Amino acid sequence: MFPKPLSSKPLEWTPILPSSSPANASPKNPPSAPDCRQPSRIAAYPWGGGGGAKLGKAKALNEESRLTWRPRRLCGAAQPRVGQPQTRGAIAAEALQFQNLAQKRASALRALRNPRLASSAPDLRGGLSPGGTGGGGVAGLAQPGSGWGAEQQAGAALWAKLFLAEFHKLMLTKDGYCWVDVFLRMCPFPDYYEVLVLGGGSGGITMSARMKRKVGADNVAVVEPQEKHYYQPLWTLVGAGAKQLATSGRSTASVIPSGVKWIQSKVEKLDPDNNCVYLGNNQKVSYKYLIVALGLQLNFEKIKGLPEGFKFPKIGSNYSIHTVEKTWKALQDFQEGNAIFTFPNTPVKCAGAPQKIMYLTEAYLRKTGKRSKAKIIFNTSLGVIFGVKKYADALLEIIKERDIAVNYRWNLVEVRADKQEAVFENLDQAGETQVYQYEMLHVTPPMGPPDVLLNSPVSDVAGWVDVNKETLQHVKYPNVFGIGDCTNLPTSKTAAAIAGQCGVLDKTISCIMKGKTPTKKYDGYTSCPLITNYNRAILAEFDYNAQPLETFPFDQSKERLISFHLKANMMPYLYWYGLLKGYWGGPGLVRKIFHLGLK
Repeated sequence: MFPKPLSSKPLEWTPILPSSSPANASPKNPPSAPDCRQPSRIAAYPWGGGGGAKLGKAKALNEESRLTWRPRRLCGAAQPRVGQPQTRGAIAAEALQFQNLAQKRASALRALRNPRLASSAPDLRGGLSPGGTGGGGVAGLAQPGSGWGAEQQAGAALWAKLFLAEFHKLMLTKDGYCWVDVFLRMCPFPDYYEVLVLGGGSGGITMSARMKRKVGADNVAVVEPQEKHYYQPLWTLVGAGAKQLATSGRSTASVIPSGVKWIQSKVEKLDPDNNCVYLGNNQKVSYKYLIVALGLQLNFEKIKGLPEGFKFPKIGSNYSIHTVEKTWKALQDFQEGNAIFTFPNTPVKCAGAPQKIMYLTEAYLRKTGKRSKAKIIFNTSLGVIFGVKKYADALLEIIKERDIAVNYRWNLVEVRADKQEAVFENLDQAGETQVYQYEMLHVTPPMGPPDVLLNSPVSDVAGWVDVNKETLQHVKYPNVFGIGDCTNLPTSKTAAAIAGQCGVLDKTISCIMKGKTPTKKYDGYTSCPLITNYNRAILAEFDYNAQPLETFPFDQSKERLISFHLKANMMPYLYWYGLLKGYWGGPGLVRKIFHLGLK
């Protein structure tokens, strides 16, 4: 993010020179340059500050005070050390010349936004031109000048953008200086960010924290319309009465890294060809690098009778902030009959959650003496209970032991809440349906990519962000990246997966900024703590190949108390203070330690 102008008045530049410098200093009569070996001198420049361009360190080559400038960063990317030795006088003269030129540009660009200043604004064409030689303008475009009607202002704005682009290329070739960052920071363009993050969920907040440390807080913005941020994995326990809903949420403002800009708006359109995004308030935001972390969308309306059916009792869903407490109410009110749990015919986040609440319901009914009057039914659109055989075998043993009925390849298509009826279709027999009477119904809704990603240039045919599954870089746009539930990564959509992805994406973006090829690869790591009781859980961890990738040196497919406490107590703390702060990148290192580096 560019800093706000120091004042609404035209900037008055005063070269930072030693107090002994003559008053008539100019490019033709340069004073002695400041001692660049004194950090205080460099820090005093008006463009210094967090996230801005850094002048780098100057080194005295010999007693004659000749200097070689070696900037550490140029326009956000690491650059090789360059530059021929220059005298102090030459450096000071060029600095003064640039300050005068930059003052002229800033005044003209400021006038574009305030036509009343236009008559006194200097011409953008003065000094260095888009051609790089001074003088002329851009053919075919309106030039800033008198009159300043709507057409002229539009032309001037476009001309200014072209000028900045050409000026950027020009200054990239200038040895030893990062003047382009200095110039851009003076321009009143508040809607440009070096890194723009779409989404303030788990992936978005995590990456904004990491990008803050990489490019500075002023250069990072997060687009998120919601006031509250929730740790959704806790909702399984909220729906079972084991946790309070209030403990799962915090204000969005409190989780966004300090200094990072929060744009509280909804994304309406992505335009990666022009490096910009359009928001719901007709705001256009440009970027250098884009991270898409928009999550996925709950589509209750694809089930006939929903979401209006939630107005009736005995029906709930742990997947929505508005319906999770209804699950607990339905569980408490259960007397006798069918308790039905569903799994939709779409990708979902946390694929184990639909059956976690089923096991907790069975445990609650057993504890309250109602189990003998209840029939627990799991109707799933899948052909297996779980995608990883090791954990599926363990779950089938529990299902058999607790007398739970599982019906494969049945998809919920309608809810008649007034009659307490649920209608399922057979996915293997077209047109075949079956109606179930329920005393309690837990609905896992169909899910899909957010509407803004459907038919978007960054998405595949299904609407998911199309990224390389190893580097998380977009397959078409090299400055676009994706993380989390909104991507087409062939792994389970969980917070644990985001933890495994964020470290890889961090390294990928670093390589891209430096012009290098990404080398760190994401192996598809994800985790699903399968709660099977109020004090037991199976800790499933696996990779792209659906092979176990377990952290601890014991068999995690067994129900264990420690696995439950990790899920219920340890992981929330790790989420708020590790993942969202950008410090937790998954248990890879812990796994190596426990397995002596063999896994």
